[in-house]
Amino acid sequence: MVGDETSEPSPFGMLRYAEDYRLAAERVIGDCNPLESRLLMPSYNLIAQSIELSLKAYLLSKGVTSRRLRGPLLGHNLDGLMAEAEGLDLNDLVSLDDLDRQLVSSLSRHYETHEFRYIRTGAKELPFWSLISPLAKRFTHELHDYCLALLIGEAGARKRIETCGKF
Repeated sequence: MVGDETSEPSPFGMLRYAEDYRLAAERVIGDCNPLESRLLMPSYNLIAQSIELSLKAYLLSKGVTSRRLRGPLLGHNLDGLMAEAEGLDLNDLVSLDDLDRQLVSSLSRHYETHEFRYIRTGAKELPFWSLISPLAKRFTHELHDYCLALLIGEAGARKRIETCGKF
């Protein structure tokens, strides 16, 4: 029910949103020249939102409440979400290395302070799109089968993936 804040979202529902934001980011960046685009900041905001929702989907699957996910320690803090998820064995599903962590961290400092949405003058050091975009896709696609199986069981998930593919 719309407006029903008492029930937790499903990890798969959260992950579907993550994939939607990832696809939106790809479409926006695909419509422009990234070196001179006025759409660069919206693209980075969308890709960061995708990563945030992927990490939150995983954390929901491990019993972290949406209230805690919205709280001051995690919220839009990609570094905090990543640390929390890795502490709960995210690497069993998504293989991450130090470069991946650096990419998320370089995005986090701008995303957490809403610099992609509200102008802040000065230079920004952003991760290369050619690196951060595939990482966002790895999050959604490598968490897909796990989150779907939580929702409809392993047999149901296998059947749905065979029939429909991912998402």
